[in-house]
Amino acid sequence: MSTTGVMPWSYPPANNVTTTDQYPTGPGEGVAYMLCNGCVRVNFDVNNAAVYYQLGRLVGGAIQWAPERFLIPGFRSLDRAFDALAVRSAVAGTPAQVTVDALTPQDIGAAS
Repeated sequence: MSTTGVMPWSYPPANNVTTTDQYPTGPGEGVAYMLCNGCVRVNFDVNNAAVYYQLGRLVGGAIQWAPERFLIPGFRSLDRAFDALAVRSAVAGTPAQVTVDALTPQDIGAAS
C-alpha cells in the first residue's frame, strides 16, 4: 500500500471559500457553487457565520433546486442524492468561511 500521492476524489473540495449574500448562478460565477453529478454525501465545515445551502438534481438538462436549508457554524456530513450545490451567507454582509466536500458512492467506498 502506497502512503504517497493524492487520493483520486471525483470532485475537488471547495476549501475555505468565502460566502457571498447571493447564491451564485453557475460555475465560475461564485466560489460556493459546485456541479457534482451523482453525489450522495456532502460534508460542510462552516466557520465564522451561519449559511444557507441548496442541493440540486439534474432533471431534463436543468438543475431543479431543493428548498434552502440553514446551517450554523460547525461540521456536518449529510447523506443526500444531488448533482449540484450552492452556499450563501445567511446574514447580508456577514460572510462565512466554508469547506465543502461532495462525494460519490465510489468516494465513500459504497458499491455502485
